Amino acid sequence: ANHRIRRIAPDGAVTTIAGSGKYGTMNGSGLAAQFAYPTCVLPDDQGNIYVVDSGTSLIRKIDSNRYVSTIAGSYVGYADGKALEAAFNFANGTAQMAFDIDGSFVIADFNNSRIRRLSKDGMVTTLAGGGNLLDGPALEASFFFPTGITRDPQGNFIIADWYNCRVRKLDIAKKTVT
Repeated sequence: ANHRIRRIAPDGAVTTIAGSGKYGTMNGSGLAAQFAYPTCVLPDDQGNIYVVDSGTSLIRKIDSNRYVSTIAGSYVGYADGKALEAAFNFANGTAQMAFDIDGSFVIADFNNSRIRRLSKDGMVTTLAGGGNLLDGPALEASFFFPTGITRDPQGNFIIADWYNCRVRKLDIAKKTVT
């Protein structure tokens, strides 16, 4: 709730990487940028940090120079499509994301109860959820407030399905949820 991204060094020193402390969506350099209830940070091998900004339902990037930009999301809602035209709904949730095998993001879209993908070419698509079945074909399966998500060694995703009180598997090859 301090709307900042902080780093804890191995020696215990805490520093702010980005965020002014004010709630908002402002892009900019380090401490001038604004966040709104960030719930997930995901670093890559190039020194970038990706952030799920739950208060605004945006995906943000902090580059290696600490410049913050919005890379996906445009409003609170549900829409697939081009990254900055797509919509997520993370409000009041603890949405998380993970990298898939090719370096794209897979996101637990909390209030939309879907698993979404932000590809490296900037397209947002729904991978699973939105159906009426608990398990089954990915787009026919249902989630209820998915939160945590991680990738297994085979490239599948393990998902904490909060309200259903289950740990679920999205099998990428079979396109099924169990």
